[in-house]
Amino acid sequence: MNFRKVELNGFKSFADKTEIKFDNGVTCIVGPNGCGKSNVADAIRWVFGEQSAKTMRGSSMQDVIFGGTQQRKSQSFCEVTLTFDNSTHMFSDLEYNEVAMTRRLYRSGESEYLINRQPCRMKDIVDRLHEVGLGKEGYSIIGQGKIEQIMNAKPEDRRAIFEEATGIVVFKARRQEIERRLSNSYTNLNIFLQRMSEVEHMLTPLARQAEKTKKYRELYASLKHAEINLYIYKHDNAESARAEIGEKIARVQRSIDENRAAVSRLEEDYAEGRRRIAEDDAKLQELNDSILQYTVEMQKKEGDVNVIRARIAFFEQQRESERSAVTRAREDALAAEKGAAAAERSAEENGARAEECERELATLADEIARR
Repeated sequence: MNFRKVELNGFKSFADKTEIKFDNGVTCIVGPNGCGKSNVADAIRWVFGEQSAKTMRGSSMQDVIFGGTQQRKSQSFCEVTLTFDNSTHMFSDLEYNEVAMTRRLYRSGESEYLINRQPCRMKDIVDRLHEVGLGKEGYSIIGQGKIEQIMNAKPEDRRAIFEEATGIVVFKARRQEIERRLSNSYTNLNIFLQRMSEVEHMLTPLARQAEKTKKYRELYASLKHAEINLYIYKHDNAESARAEIGEKIARVQRSIDENRAAVSRLEEDYAEGRRRIAEDDAKLQELNDSILQYTVEMQKKEGDVNVIRARIAFFEQQRESERSAVTRAREDALAAEKGAAAAERSAEENGARAEECERELATLADEIARR
């Protein structure tokens, strides 16, 4: 197998499109810690079908997309392409001298897989890599501590590495796929048997329904035959029926003419009745006008009478008021007379007292004079 080159665009620290060629012999990538050497191995592992974000040294798979810096903004997708030399047709089903396998990831989570820029499935890439002994696990990519881990691994784990190196993994994967399909086939077979059992239970009622359907078709055929005979009979007897219908039409036409004549007479009687009603309406209108005139005159006379009655009531009210005033005046006069008499009596009494006082004064004056 000859690995030609790897192209990285937006993958981790490779913000710009970067191409790393692998010529004949050994290719070494040298640099200080943190310069991105491991990112190249991660990119190859990623194209091989790695699905674990933890293995890719991130918390989510979107962490492999360039996240941006203070001077550059982040990118919306990343893409890695591995190019192989296929001149020896190690990928037997691909008739190309070079085979480019591409994996692309968007920040929305959508992924794309391509072989020579043609869309495909991840399984198509993984299967072809397994055919040539490559994969995301095993000896294809050996990181720090991997050799010690292999040396100290259990026999079962070492066997997995040897199986990948010898290409047995492809056949094991195919066997697992075939076993999965067999399991699905057994499941589908069980479902089919269950449905067959259900259908067998339905055969008896379906047979009865089929028998009923057969009888229905026979009866329907008999009905169609009878209807055809009926149509033939009606066609053969159409002349006599047409004559009967003609007689019926004539009778109906005579009846229609008679009814039209009766309607004409009724219309004349209706017109005469309308004329008489118009004359009666005119007379009635005259009577209504006369009644209205008499009513207006009566209302006018009743108005005059009401005015006279109102004046009489007003004069009677004034008379009652004057009578009440005269009565109150008489009462006041009597009260005044009584007051005057009492005043005269009081004056007489006061005069008598004055005379008595004068006499007493005179007596006292005489006594004083005598003294």
